[in-house]
Amino acid sequence: MPSEDITSTLKESYNRRHLKIAEDTIDMTTYNTYEVYLCDPETGTSGWTIEFISAPNAKALETMPHFDCVILKQWTNQTLESAKEPSEYCSGKVWDGEKFL
Repeated sequence: MPSEDITSTLKESYNRRHLKIAEDTIDMTTYNTYEVYLCDPETGTSGWTIEFISAPNAKALETMPHFDCVILKQWTNQTLESAKEPSEYCSGKVWDGEKFL
């Protein structure tokens, strides 16, 4: 059986390599595009305008400025790059729950 020092050294080495791999890992967050109502920024009136906004999930949209409600989910499991590409049903706007990306 290995001595306590060798076991400790092996554990530390493993942890350092594991952390290095974790730091180098690419963010694999996926985004969904939602059709949402926004409130009027001046009056707060709900249902003021419709926009297509991408986010990791519908809950994240609740923190977006002037958010009113989700009408429907348009696209799912997109990469950040594809969510940022504007199209007929995608504005290219991505909200991560704190800020636009």
